[in-house]
Amino acid sequence: MEISKRIITTVFFCGVAFSSATAAADPICEVALKSGAFNTEDFAQSTAVFLRKRDDVCQKDYSSQAEATTAARSSGGSFGYGGYSLGLSDAKQTSNGRYSIKDSKYCRASTEEVDSIASISMKRQMADIALREWGKCIEITQANKLYVQYTPIPDGTGVTGTVIRKVGSGAFGEITGIASSDTEQTSKPITCRIGTQLVETGKPITIKFEKTKTNFSCTKEPARNVSISLTTNQDDQEWILLPSAEQQKQAALNSLNDSINALKGKIIASEEKVALVENRLASIAFQSGTFAITENGTRPLRDSSKCPEGADAYRGEKNGRVEFLSPFTTVPKVMVALSKLDISGNGQPGDSFIRLAVNVDSVDTKGFSYSFVTWCTTKVYGATASWTAVAN
Repeated sequence: MEISKRIITTVFFCGVAFSSATAAADPICEVALKSGAFNTEDFAQSTAVFLRKRDDVCQKDYSSQAEATTAARSSGGSFGYGGYSLGLSDAKQTSNGRYSIKDSKYCRASTEEVDSIASISMKRQMADIALREWGKCIEITQANKLYVQYTPIPDGTGVTGTVIRKVGSGAFGEITGIASSDTEQTSKPITCRIGTQLVETGKPITIKFEKTKTNFSCTKEPARNVSISLTTNQDDQEWILLPSAEQQKQAALNSLNDSINALKGKIIASEEKVALVENRLASIAFQSGTFAITENGTRPLRDSSKCPEGADAYRGEKNGRVEFLSPFTTVPKVMVALSKLDISGNGQPGDSFIRLAVNVDSVDTKGFSYSFVTWCTTKVYGATASWTAVAN
């Protein structure tokens, strides 16, 4: 079950001993090991580690497209989000001949975009990546420190997890007790099994660490909301939240509401984009229509020039004007094209040429002037042109 950020975040600020002895060369560990306790249901913690890992990958360059996309997919680019998944083409060659993905949508996604992911499956994958990086950082840290990875049980009856004892130098140490945030002990003690030993909160114990990882589980009353911490003879104290069943239900409801609100936000953003496009289309005003000439079998206007040499020559031009249905605010672009012709040559052998042009002579905001032009021996009985005027 998903645990709300607003609830789980309290785990990591209740007396946690921060470790600064991490590998200086790997800045992701500064984020990953800010807390020694990793709650697999705390997606706020997972997102912080995930984004730091992603940023590390996005800031580097690579020797090939394949190397770049492999690195990116290992950091979360394989499952994608926001309808996007990183592909090979996102690795672009830089001026030095190497490859980078820093300009991909995957690398440019904001913290808010990643944090608004509604899919539980994607959040699980992010948590898996963050947990993997958290574990890698523990392996390279030089601190003598206790780490805890845990998952609250959905019905509120307890928690399961793994205790990880990291030893840079010296002895493994011992667990000396289990502290509880319920200092007044108003409820039954919490029972935990660490390895093979069964212990209760508030009672002194001695459990020697004999290996780096030890499984543990704790049980409590479902209605109880409490935090516990393993204490050691080396002053470790990592707090673990054991939320009640009701609190986990509320957390799941809050998470669902957050996802719904995130989806609503995306829908509103999409609607705004559609409205913007519609407004832009509406602002591109255009009008269209046709105009024509009819000569009733006679030739258009004539002159006395000869074309070709020795033949009767005729040149005709017919002018007109089209008024727009409504004036444009600026002078539009006008396009014309012949759509119907009724013409012939002079009927003499060897002269069957068809000669006709339609021109836009001038344009203003109220209309445009046009001309039909024919020359030589072509006869025009009729012609129609279509026009379209589009606002600038």
